[in-house]
Amino acid sequence: MSEADAILKKAGLYMDDLNRLRLLAPDAWETTTALSDQTKEFSTLLESFLNSSDSLIKTFEEVAALVEAERLRAMSLKSQLAAVSQGGGADAESQRGQIQVLLRQKEVELERLRTELEAATRVESEQKEFIQRFNAG
Repeated sequence: MSEADAILKKAGLYMDDLNRLRLLAPDAWETTTALSDQTKEFSTLLESFLNSSDSLIKTFEEVAALVEAERLRAMSLKSQLAAVSQGGGADAESQRGQIQVLLRQKEVELERLRTELEAATRVESEQKEFIQRFNAG
């Protein structure tokens, strides 16, 4: 270490590799720079996660609205079927058959939407677990 470096060090100043005057020791400067880079990376990851979470929440809300609408339609169809069942004749039988077919189609669609909701719930759970692991690590 040169005499100039020793004098600078006593004054709390340091010279870096490019002969620039620094207030931090070289190892502290490197640590600070690395931490800054890691913080930027974490911020980017967090922003990406928040965007994904917002998208997932919006999808959940849409699926929930569809499921509720289909549930109400199915209840209405059951009500219509009950009203037709109390009636009689060939026309009523034909109507009953049509309503039963429509009811079955809606039940299938409702089951599909439930499956989609379950899959979206699993994805949300996995993302929450990832965040917990990321924050812990």
